[in-house]
Amino acid sequence: MLREDEARITIGAAVTYARAMPLLIGNYPALKTYLARLGSRQIRTLGTIGGNIGTASPIGDMPPVLLALEASLKLTSARGSRTVTLDEFFLDYRKTVLAADEVIESISLQKLWPGEVFYCDKVSKRRDQDISTVAGAYRLRLKDGKVEDVRTGFGGMAATPMRAAKAEATLVGQAWTSEAAERAALALAEDFKPISDHRGSAAYRLKVAQNLVRGFFDETQTTAQPVLPHPHTATVSACCSLSARRSRSGSTPFQTEECAHAAPFLSLYSNFTFSSPAPYRMICRALAGSFFHGTSSGILNAFASPLSVPAVHVPSASPIESIAPSASV
Repeated sequence: MLREDEARITIGAAVTYARAMPLLIGNYPALKTYLARLGSRQIRTLGTIGGNIGTASPIGDMPPVLLALEASLKLTSARGSRTVTLDEFFLDYRKTVLAADEVIESISLQKLWPGEVFYCDKVSKRRDQDISTVAGAYRLRLKDGKVEDVRTGFGGMAATPMRAAKAEATLVGQAWTSEAAERAALALAEDFKPISDHRGSAAYRLKVAQNLVRGFFDETQTTAQPVLPHPHTATVSACCSLSARRSRSGSTPFQTEECAHAAPFLSLYSNFTFSSPAPYRMICRALAGSFFHGTSSGILNAFASPLSVPAVHVPSASPIESIAPSASV
């Protein structure tokens, strides 16, 4: 079942991702990239959103998105049906309000209102075909430049997928600025006390979640910004900082020789001004994939701490004179 009206879309729990994707992406364009990273083509062809919710994993890809989109579930048994919000559905680790004789019949999502922005992203050890280490989703309603309403959803930060209530509260009624986004990012430390496991330490998860919020602010901005400040200098951490917000995760420290390999590539973009973060992300990903030679999955964890990147001096024959860390981005 796939149904749409003026206010909501409804998806049957047994509808596969592949069948639901056109409707979802048509209403929430940010899901195009997000869903393309969910599992593999085979999983998207057979897997269902109802299954992703029912398993109640704290690192499932869809619950954070559904929390931000004010999803509700229709639960059905021989006794009848009832509707619960997704906020109410998760009780504890792998525990839900679903009774033994109930099934999830359908999922209903709120459509975006005029003036609303929706974005989602996740961090995983591999970019594709991997479950989340941390996932974040955000729905923001702006009026006259101020935040009228906001809903968030995070995975990998608690025993269940959860909203960030304190972070949301810092935004309501405030102008949507980088300072407001920063306050919301810092408030996540009050919302969540993540655990450490083989996918990431508690401190790492918190830092990545904060960077995802900062990255969301970047995504809402369309003002042209220079990628590199000067035609003959480059700041690796400028690329690193934004890349961390989409981070490609892990724990291996930056290597200075790897930064040096990146210098010629960076020089190609030193005079460019981009109108959106998308080309910026392309550069970051190319750096990660091409110049860091796939050195461990953990290499870009250092991006979460730009000040830890050492200064690298490139030979004078290079079009870039030096690469130095900066916290300005």
